[in-house]
Amino acid sequence: MNNEDEDDDTEDTCDGDEDGDGVDDEDQNDLFGTVTSYDAITGALTITPLFGSRVSTVRIESSELEWDEGECNGVEEVTNADLLAAPGVEDYELDEDGNLEELEMICPTA
Repeated sequence: MNNEDEDDDTEDTCDGDEDGDGVDDEDQNDLFGTVTSYDAITGALTITPLFGSRVSTVRIESSELEWDEGECNGVEEVTNADLLAAPGVEDYELDEDGNLEELEMICPTA
């Protein structure tokens, strides 16, 4: 499973952009799980979901890392230190080889 929306009900009450911020409210601030380990040297990354099995993958050079709101505390770039701080994960995608393609993280409150 690599789609945090698989647990969603078919009668979703938050479909659309009710707050007018340009993001479908259904996908806003969904907590899939957390980054529970990251090795900056090898790129090995483990995501532990709230429900289900751990996801072990590898961050490669082309992996896209981003904050769910586009920035975190005024900073757009995601750093190794951010990954080591065990951020919440909103969504992720793996490529056909099982490597991390995209990771969308939730900014911790300041």
